[in-house]
Amino acid sequence: MKLSKLCIAILPLAMMASQLVAGEIDKTLDVSKTGKVFIENDQGHVTIRGWDKAQVQVKGFIDERALDYRFETRGNRTEFIVDMPSRYNNDGNRYKESKLEIFVPSSSFTQLESVNADTDIRGLTAGVKLETVNGDIYISDIEGKINLESVNGDIDSVNLNGQIKIDTVNGDVDDQDSQGEIRFEAVNGNLKTNTRADDVRVEAVNGDIDLNLDTLSNLDISTVGGEVEVDMKAMNQDARIQVKTVSGDVTLKFPTDVSAEFEIASHAGGRIKNSLTANKVKKAKYGPSSSLEFAINGADGEVEVDTISGRIVIKKR
Repeated sequence: MKLSKLCIAILPLAMMASQLVAGEIDKTLDVSKTGKVFIENDQGHVTIRGWDKAQVQVKGFIDERALDYRFETRGNRTEFIVDMPSRYNNDGNRYKESKLEIFVPSSSFTQLESVNADTDIRGLTAGVKLETVNGDIYISDIEGKINLESVNGDIDSVNLNGQIKIDTVNGDVDDQDSQGEIRFEAVNGNLKTNTRADDVRVEAVNGDIDLNLDTLSNLDISTVGGEVEVDMKAMNQDARIQVKTVSGDVTLKFPTDVSAEFEIASHAGGRIKNSLTANKVKKAKYGPSSSLEFAINGADGEVEVDTISGRIVIKKR
């Protein structure tokens, strides 16, 4: 009987403790400046900023539905994890979601995982990895190895530098002033970039692509559906461009001094329009296909374009 009464007394206290997890937080841990920081927060909004202190600071509000959180450092790894129930009501109008501001050493590699949280991250020099399902990502002033993945959220990036990979399923991508090497993968989302990267690769399905490129060494585009427009300011010597499309139109704008060998082919009713030189498109004797081959200004680089039932336009910018 006494034991039963004790359990009854403890139960409300345990419930109260779990409810007290939600609410304001302002905690700081001393960490290595070159360590790794892992953050997991499913809902709400997370702002991450790099600073010059050997500390990780978390402040703001933790989701009202949270069961617990963990903030600790073990060796070279610091973790901040908000523990949510396996099932919970996802109505943000009824529950106050997390709104967190997290400061990390700018020279630490930072990783974030979320479900519906929007992310704003800036000022890191050792790379990042961000994964979200429905949240939007805004990222700027980041260096190193950069990996951004979103299923239904948009990605806006500014001034990224390094090995960059941006992957989205149903969201749009707007990338500005990136440099280094960049790879885009998109399904059902539109892609726009104004980049100084000299190595650019794109794989896309059903989304429009708008590339404004600075000085290019390598361009590789593979698309199914959607419109592609590429504006190249300059091409390095021995630059290589390869474009393959299915059921999508392609417009390539080249610098006036382009030096390359061109091989362009269309199949299954595709069309080619050459506004770059006086060379004529050749129609196949049999079947709905055509081709265009020529060399210009010494042919230092290579341009290969192939389409199935799409339209290809090449011209001067």
